[in-house]
Amino acid sequence: AISEDQEDSDSGEKLSKYVREVEPYEELVGRNEEIGKILRVLCRKQKNNALIVGGRGVGKTALARGISHVLQREEVPAKLKESILIELNINALLSGTQYRGDLEGRVQEVMETIRDAGDMIVYIDELRSLGGTSKTDDSSKDILSLLIPYFKSSDIKFLLSATPEDIKKLSNTDSGTLGLFRQIDIEEPSPEEAETI
Repeated sequence: AISEDQEDSDSGEKLSKYVREVEPYEELVGRNEEIGKILRVLCRKQKNNALIVGGRGVGKTALARGISHVLQREEVPAKLKESILIELNINALLSGTQYRGDLEGRVQEVMETIRDAGDMIVYIDELRSLGGTSKTDDSSKDILSLLIPYFKSSDIKFLLSATPEDIKKLSNTDSGTLGLFRQIDIEEPSPEEAETI
């Protein structure tokens, strides 16, 4: 967790406005295969960004909360020991930024603080919240393009969620960005799985 010591430090203060720890599920029924795929991606040295793709209401956020729980367990992969899953607050990042330079400086400060901490995996709920997936997007609110250098560097691990529609829009405007992620598709549970859940 983001400790009280971190909260008292300069870096903790910088992050507390813009991130929060993803609340873990005590137990997520099913999705073991998908969780395994995500953990394998996050354990990589390069291209360690995972992209969960599924329709609305299929359980993408629940899956992220399941990952947050797994990271707290003893049997978590060694490369992810001590790691926590934090969610980026996109609205807070955008708040009060009238010009692109304002947003760029804020994103850089937050990302560098996360990178220096070394034990945080960044979760972004819904790719479209970053902007940049449409040619008509306001460039002063385009966080996606500002994050691309961090996606490429592999210094920070990312977990994003998106709908198939988001993926289609981005592939039409910037297909290269999708290549920085390993896509994990999740489907609706079968009737039997739904009953178990």
